Amino acid sequence: MNKYRVLPITLLFSITLLLTAQGIFAQETSPELDIMHQHAREYVKMGNYKDAEITYNQLIALSPRKIEYNIELGNVYYLSGSYGQAIKTLKPLCPKPGMTAVAYRLIAASYAAQKLYKTAEKTIYLGLSTFPQSGLLYYERGLEYAARSDKEAAWNAWLDGIRAEPGFNANYKAAAETNAAEADIMWQLLYGEIYLNMEHDTAGDLALKAALYAGWKNMFDELFTDKGQSIYNPASGSFTNVCKGIFKNLAPVMSDGNSTENLTMMRTRFITDWLSKYKTTLPYTLFSYQETLLREGWFDIYNEWLFGEAESKNQYGAWNKFHEGDMAKFLTWHDNHILIPVASDGYNTPAELLNGKKKKR
Repeated sequence: MNKYRVLPITLLFSITLLLTAQGIFAQETSPELDIMHQHAREYVKMGNYKDAEITYNQLIALSPRKIEYNIELGNVYYLSGSYGQAIKTLKPLCPKPGMTAVAYRLIAASYAAQKLYKTAEKTIYLGLSTFPQSGLLYYERGLEYAARSDKEAAWNAWLDGIRAEPGFNANYKAAAETNAAEADIMWQLLYGEIYLNMEHDTAGDLALKAALYAGWKNMFDELFTDKGQSIYNPASGSFTNVCKGIFKNLAPVMSDGNSTENLTMMRTRFITDWLSKYKTTLPYTLFSYQETLLREGWFDIYNEWLFGEAESKNQYGAWNKFHEGDMAKFLTWHDNHILIPVASDGYNTPAELLNGKKKKR
């Protein structure tokens, strides 16, 4: 339970008058302002944007130099659909110290919500000139391209975000779920699995797992084409070709169909092959994570967690009944072993992904 009880707005207004009378004005912070700030945030969580707006305006009047209050008020306006007010509140902050990537994102998203995409794009560029490593701004850029049905540009924006800030999770999910024609199915599978092992909001996980389960079949279908048979070769040295070359060689494991059991066997052999030949020359955080799962005896359960319910809810229920308690033990381990991607994972270069096509910016 939150230790703060949300006070009625009339009482908060009385506190404001008291603070003014006591001379607690234009301060960066005070215990009284902290309490009001907490209540403003509670109003936002409750979806009570009207009282949140009133409280933030009172905070700004009492402490006008604290830019945090202005940014959070801009967020309130954005959430309530008052996009013009959000821009009016946030845009004057752009040249000031304390401006954040979140604020740039809110301005851009407010323009985009009004279909002012060119202005939104300019705002993103301005934000990235100040925060070039912001995964959030690249994520917003991708959303805006997607809103204009420019799927290739959206895919590339999310990839840029992954390379710029590997620890920001939303770009992985967006890249995994895109239906852009240019998207590489193997990278979508990798990104989706990485996302599921990062700290994240678990809403939508079942749908993503179902997409990954289906995606493995699609990838092996691609590998069975003439192009797949002729191009992908582990000896090429390219990360993508090495991975797909190993998968192609493991295709017989999947010959009798897509199933959690077959995927587990195939992925176990893949990691074994990878570790013996490429761990040093082409290290990859996800594969090292899978190595840990294998070494500690969790890999079979992990694959059941990843694919089992997507394959068959009834079979998944039967598996859990037969292996009573195993999944709960694994989830405890999983919660304490979050995957953290690193910059050296960035093998997904534009040239490799687009096969020489000009990349949209």
